[in-house]
Amino acid sequence: MRHALILAATNVVANVIELAKPDDFPLADGLFVVQSDTASIGQIWDAASGTFSNPPVDVVPPSKADLLENLAAQRWEIETGGMQVNGVRIATDDRSKSLINGTKAYLDANPAETVRFKSEAGWLAVDLATITAIFNALGAHIQACFAAEEAVGLRIEAGELITVEAVDAALLAEIASRSA
Repeated sequence: MRHALILAATNVVANVIELAKPDDFPLADGLFVVQSDTASIGQIWDAASGTFSNPPVDVVPPSKADLLENLAAQRWEIETGGMQVNGVRIATDDRSKSLINGTKAYLDANPAETVRFKSEAGWLAVDLATITAIFNALGAHIQACFAAEEAVGLRIEAGELITVEAVDAALLAEIASRSA
């Protein structure tokens, strides 16, 4: 069945996808799905009437260059905005990434050691198995962000995504699908 993936903040259709079971599709925060055979990317969903319409004609869409710049900025915000590992919030800013990599290298060389590591939730005792889980999750998080940026960038270049809202929603959906 055909479904519209909609950005909740603006009701703009970010993508139109085929879903057999919409409840099984992992949605990022700020997105929702509506079944539709007629929705198109960039249209606006009116929940009261249950219809889709084109945006006002006087709105000038941003250029592809502007959309790609926004996409890169949004990917960076998500990439460096933190992640959850086994229920613990881990910072993913550039300094934290360096500390995670350094701790992983240290514990690889000294596998019997346990070190103290400060997370956003407080201090943790970290052994090689724990830092390996954090290290692997960090790598997967970063790669999901970059792979999603690449996929959405291709859709911008192809003219499929023409609004900032559609790009933002598509990026969140791509990251969610790669993180599931």
